[in-house]
Amino acid sequence: MARTSRTEPNKVPGNTEDRVINAVDNHKSSNGKDTFTLSSGVVLKAKRISGFLITDVMRQFERPRIPRVYIESIGREEDNPDDPDYLSRVETWERESSLAVLDTMFVAGTELVSVPDGMEGPDGNDWVEMLDASGIQMSDNKKRRYLLWLKHVATNEDDITLISDEVGRKSGVVERDVETAAKQFRRRT
Repeated sequence: MARTSRTEPNKVPGNTEDRVINAVDNHKSSNGKDTFTLSSGVVLKAKRISGFLITDVMRQFERPRIPRVYIESIGREEDNPDDPDYLSRVETWERESSLAVLDTMFVAGTELVSVPDGMEGPDGNDWVEMLDASGIQMSDNKKRRYLLWLKHVATNEDDITLISDEVGRKSGVVERDVETAAKQFRRRT
């Protein structure tokens, strides 16, 4: 009979957006000149972000350890990468780390250029009340406010790829990594 030794999922304090904002605050980025328009009419400027910033964000998400299982027939423990709890933790880790990379690209890799007439910008209040009614916490941090506005007001699913591509191009991020992150975002929403 096999015994599985279970490990707890890795817990990093704070939510994903707070961890991204913290990492962004500790890095500088250089402004670029490229602007692009989202489906909502919002115009953004793509900025280069440091690969070290992405690395620091990713370090906040420790990959779950493979559990060990004791196999009586051979008298020793071996890795059990097929453990359902482990697979679930890996899926969560992939989703959360990919979303953190996207959040980093949104907040550190874009700058608001213009908002179309009739649309409320990140400094508005109506969208904040809508998020509050939906149970999403707002803070006084301007970068977090901008990130939440981009995610919940200014963008749709197609814009995620556009932002990722534009910021990735300015930053030298591998397109395959951007697409993986975008797919994780789509699964979450």
